Amino acid sequence: MKEQTPGAETGERLHAVFGPSQDLSKSGSSLVQEALADIQQSMGTVPQPLEHLTEESLPGLWQETKALQFGAAAVLEPKYRDLISLGVAAQVPCRYTIYFELKSAQANGATAQEQTEAVLMAATTRHWSTVLNGSQI
Repeated sequence: MKEQTPGAETGERLHAVFGPSQDLSKSGSSLVQEALADIQQSMGTVPQPLEHLTEESLPGLWQETKALQFGAAAVLEPKYRDLISLGVAAQVPCRYTIYFELKSAQANGATAQEQTEAVLMAATTRHWSTVLNGSQI
């Protein structure tokens, strides 16, 4: 499967939402600098929330994210990965992740109806999980 990226448009919107990254760009760690450069290349921007990560955590977290979200070895098609992530983000809830996954799903060909269905599936799953757990079944 071909490696996917959300594209420059998504990167620009992320940059508009999160603002520029600052703190980790001053790191002397070559692993951090490599991760930041790879994030910039893959996403078109380095989202500002990443500046709150530690030098020790960023490289590993990025490798995991890149492999699952953008990796060529991933089995699920990018659109379906985005729709799953959208459903989860809606339940967490995280407005930044929702925004990113909406834009990424659109860039990967998801329709508005598919996006709505993904969110409704997540809501239904959460609903029944609550009912069954609350009933101690």
